[in-house]
Amino acid sequence: MMSALAKVIHGQESGDSDPHTPISREQTGSRVVLFSNTSWYLYNFRLQLLETLRSEGYDVVLVSPRDTYTDRLIEAGFEWRDIELDRRSVNPLAQVGVLFHLWKLWRQLRPHTLHLFTIKCVILGGLSARLARVPRRVHAIAGLGSVYSDRSKRWLRIAVTAALRLATAGARSDVIVQNPDDAALLVRQQIVSRNRVHLIRGSGVDGERFRVDRNPAAETRIRFLFAARLLWAKGIRDFVKLAEQSTTPNVEFMIAGEPDPGNPDSVDNDFLQRCQQVDNLIMLGHVDDMAALLRKVSVMVLPSSYGEGVPRTLVESAAASLPLIAYDVPGSREIVLNGRNGFLCQPGDFDELQSAANRLAQDPALRQQFGEASRMHFETEYDQRTVNRKTLDVYRGVAVRGG
Repeated sequence: MMSALAKVIHGQESGDSDPHTPISREQTGSRVVLFSNTSWYLYNFRLQLLETLRSEGYDVVLVSPRDTYTDRLIEAGFEWRDIELDRRSVNPLAQVGVLFHLWKLWRQLRPHTLHLFTIKCVILGGLSARLARVPRRVHAIAGLGSVYSDRSKRWLRIAVTAALRLATAGARSDVIVQNPDDAALLVRQQIVSRNRVHLIRGSGVDGERFRVDRNPAAETRIRFLFAARLLWAKGIRDFVKLAEQSTTPNVEFMIAGEPDPGNPDSVDNDFLQRCQQVDNLIMLGHVDDMAALLRKVSVMVLPSSYGEGVPRTLVESAAASLPLIAYDVPGSREIVLNGRNGFLCQPGDFDELQSAANRLAQDPALRQQFGEASRMHFETEYDQRTVNRKTLDVYRGVAVRGG
């Protein structure tokens, strides 16, 4: 393994000499392995892609840590392999065992294509795949997270940049991003060359499932929703402040989501208890059926400063014909078109956020106008059929560009 590592470092691995070779019809049964840091992600964000791959004749194998969604993937008929992965750890020595386990797994499964999700999986999966000489690697980076958005993490950012550059190297390696800002950063940092970056906005949402016929003028109660993991960087503190300072009658605020114990940015119990004391704030916890919830909502609010790809909660809300409010950050600005289907506020400017919420609460005609524009924008690029088709194009070596 050490000699293989030396070849990777010096760019001498085999299997990278023939870039972007189209997969022939006879090869459509090739094995595709998808590696994520949670089964939850694969089931909730990529199930339609998995089913599309299977219907196209691919042999699909999933790799993720076991969680409450693992059995759902198995019941759906997918082969699954377990991997232990500590999402909190940034200690490189602690990852050596994971790297070795993945190397053995790739050599056993012998995938034709390996699809990796999230930065940690991209780094560990990409390095181990190069060691195992996996023919084709697709690295999906759905947002660069707090490593690149938090200025205090400079040294970690330097290390991650170097690791990403090494993990994604090779002519038979491609990177998928969800917004142009991330694409530009990866090229500017010389992590990946421009011709190997593909822009596919979002992870795909079922447009028919989220379709809603709305009549804001008939709403007797205006409901603002925050739906995301309960992380500080997602802007939950500002959303709760909106509820605490709201004086508009018949307005209600709802939070759908749970803390993420595997993330150091997760909210604490003291904050959750504070939320319980706010009269017009409803804590829904985890919600399985987002389509049903969004039918009862008037406005989606996500004041996130996190390094998003394109926030799925905003994409689902656009599919459900909702007006949107978000901070003007990469990812959010892709789906929220300021003044057309919602409002983009300056990051951290609570007064601007509050003004946008008050305006939509008091203007049902504007909510109708923005909601219709949201649905039209969703249908241009974010429907799951469009996303899955573009993803398969990347598998086949077809350049996917945009933005």
